[in-house]
Amino acid sequence: MFRLGLVVLTLSVIAFPAGAQKTIHDPTHIALPTSTSPEAFGTGSYETTGVNAWSFDPVDSATPYTDDFTSWRYFTGPGRPFFLAGVNVPAGVTIDFIGLTYCDSSFNGFDLSLYDITDGGADALVAQIFPPNNTCGTAYNALPVNYQWNSNRQHTLEFILFQGPDFNGALKFRAAEVRYKRKISPAPATATFADVPSPHLFYQFIEALAASGITAGCTAPPNPNYCPDAPLTRGQMAVFLSRALGLHWPD
Repeated sequence: MFRLGLVVLTLSVIAFPAGAQKTIHDPTHIALPTSTSPEAFGTGSYETTGVNAWSFDPVDSATPYTDDFTSWRYFTGPGRPFFLAGVNVPAGVTIDFIGLTYCDSSFNGFDLSLYDITDGGADALVAQIFPPNNTCGTAYNALPVNYQWNSNRQHTLEFILFQGPDFNGALKFRAAEVRYKRKISPAPATATFADVPSPHLFYQFIEALAASGITAGCTAPPNPNYCPDAPLTRGQMAVFLSRALGLHWPD
């Protein structure tokens, strides 16, 4: 039911006047990496989750589409030319960019939108791009959208891709992606440790360690302390790092 509403919403969004200036373009000037290895950690670098074209389905199965057997997909006739695909992004991140790998040899084009959809059917637009015409490559939104993706519970992310009125292979796409940065959760209102009150310089970061189970502090409840100025042994460092990174080895 919500998908039909999204299609109607998307149709209203993309109805811009002919010749209107498109604010989204090839972002070569923002110098983003093309990919990030799965081993990337931290809040300073971008990570990428991609969805290939074969994971996109038409919103209406009666609208004809095809693949050209080299990972490209496109509609081959009129109807309701919308493709849909879900995308999985870890919770606790800031979504900044979406991208589309495509080829456009026409004067028409694509419209790619990413929506945050709740179990109740409500939706919020996360980002939208109109890739440039007459080019092939990967296009992104020019500026970060700073969308806070805090929980996967009762929320899903879904791409909606509209194809302009060319159905002869002049418009085709290969993949879509989401780029995000990890973030540290906000600190709670009540301090966990008596010796690290809320005004403390490292309050947010120490609370994050405690909430994630990396440390329980240096003294036991009912009056736990963290001992923020105590030296760290190599053994304690091993516990911190192993728990924080989830280090393990398969059998």
